[in-house]
Amino acid sequence: MKEKLEALRAEESELEDFIGESLKIIHAVRVGFGDLYADVLEWRYIDGLSFSQIAEEHEMSKSTAHGRIDIACEWVDSVGISRLLNGHYEI
Repeated sequence: MKEKLEALRAEESELEDFIGESLKIIHAVRVGFGDLYADVLEWRYIDGLSFSQIAEEHEMSKSTAHGRIDIACEWVDSVGISRLLNGHYEI
């Protein structure tokens, strides 16, 4: 029982770190690329909304939501995650 609890705490810590880094990347997208793209990333990957929910709740088409995520991810790839996490938002 104790080992399982320790394993769950370790997993919780890993997930918290992952969410923290994800929020830093989304913040970098917001600062370096714009709210339109950062918002969709946050709704999808932090809030866990489906594309249908994003479309319905935020008055945009599913294809627009998909497109913004694709564009944001391409921008992140072009800048590089390590650079974004260090506050460098320029390509």
